[in-house]
Amino acid sequence: MNIWKKIVSGSKALAVLLLLPLTIYITNILLIRQLSLSNGELAIVDFLLLLIFLALALFLSVFLSVGRLSKEVIGLRQAIETSGEVVFMTDSAGIIQYVNPEFTRVYGYSAAEVIGKTTPRILKGGQKRPEDYQQFWQTILSKRAMKWEIINKTKDGRLINIEATVNRILDGAGQISGFLAIQRDITRRKQMEQEIQTNYKKLVALEGLKDNLMHMIVHDLNNPLTVVLAGIDYLKGTLKNKMSENDQAISKQVSLASRNMMVMVGNILDINKMEEGKFVLRVEEVDLRQAVIEAYEQMKIYVESEKKALRLELAEDMPKAWIDKDVTMRVLYNFINNAIKYTPQGGIIVVKAHYDQADNNFYLAVKDEGKGISAEYLEKIFEKYVQVDGKEANRGRGL
Repeated sequence: MNIWKKIVSGSKALAVLLLLPLTIYITNILLIRQLSLSNGELAIVDFLLLLIFLALALFLSVFLSVGRLSKEVIGLRQAIETSGEVVFMTDSAGIIQYVNPEFTRVYGYSAAEVIGKTTPRILKGGQKRPEDYQQFWQTILSKRAMKWEIINKTKDGRLINIEATVNRILDGAGQISGFLAIQRDITRRKQMEQEIQTNYKKLVALEGLKDNLMHMIVHDLNNPLTVVLAGIDYLKGTLKNKMSENDQAISKQVSLASRNMMVMVGNILDINKMEEGKFVLRVEEVDLRQAVIEAYEQMKIYVESEKKALRLELAEDMPKAWIDKDVTMRVLYNFINNAIKYTPQGGIIVVKAHYDQADNNFYLAVKDEGKGISAEYLEKIFEKYVQVDGKEANRGRGL
């Protein structure tokens, strides 16, 4: 290739060196003969010399253009032969005319072994149906570029995944004279994708096992908690006049803790029901104001035991609401528990409720004196098992 460049460059220099003195010589002869003629008429010899001069000028122009074109062709050939992608060309019948070194590296065939052979016959991996190849040829013969993924076979019999682009080569009349194929070996990428899919399926299966186990454990906790609560209520009723104030306070804390545990069990069971599409709201007419008061009275003892204060702000006139009371109260308990966790000692937690007649909606709010949640995590707090602590997202049940 370097020798060819030197030949082209040397030939251009030689052409210029030969044409320049010849041009000067012919010009001098024409001037001398013009001066020697009495009537200034050109002889046939003069005309022939002029034609020779024009022909030489045209030859030089063409030769220089060919030199520039040859340089571009050499550059293009270098780019193709050093490319990291497989490049090969065929004639219009699919007979291989050229392959680059990457073809040999990927497929194992030397240029001499494949030039003159038909593609894709020599590279077929046996994974495509005959009708797939028919559609392939119909596409590229209709003068459209073809992009597809195919499994080809190397010289040593290995099957490799190929990402291919095939473009037609048109002659001066716009007819297909051949095809240019550019291919990339994507076997490793496919293997990685398969590994990711396999690992994802395993992860989904393990997640399912974990959820089933948790559901079973949580469901089994429900029964003993019900017995504990029933026992506490029975003792409070039968021993009410016999318990000291301290005993009554302790029994209330035990009752509240048990009820909180029941709320958590209910939350987890509801999450599983939602994911299975089996969650059903049991809507009924409820005195929401009274329900909030009951929740406030139950949580007040717990809040005060944490050396914090719970305050209630309720609108006086609140109509009854059509809600699922158990679910609504569990949501309220969750917000209060969250407020207790992040409110510093001596802080105040406020529970608010009111009815807006303008939009016919009830509003429940819990305000605390915690450090709050960064704006970037606001959308994450309702994701399953996401718990935001300050500026970090951790694992928890999530709101």
